[in-house]
Amino acid sequence: MVKSLRDKLRSRFNISVAEVDHQDLWQRSTIAIAAVNSSGAYVNGLLEKVLDVIGNERRVIILDVETDLY
Repeated sequence: MVKSLRDKLRSRFNISVAEVDHQDLWQRSTIAIAAVNSSGAYVNGLLEKVLDVIGNERRVIILDVETDLY
């Protein structure tokens, strides 16, 4: 499930996606998403679209979201 979601997000949004925690659990995963652009507003909008796609996956429940802009 994680691999297919990761591949879907990479191809649709041209972002970096990695499973960064809970690799030993089949029912839980933590993924990190990275996007680079000179416009923070663009990146925020892009990440909102990514969250919409993830939220629409019937097998996924989003427990928490953290966002850092640099």
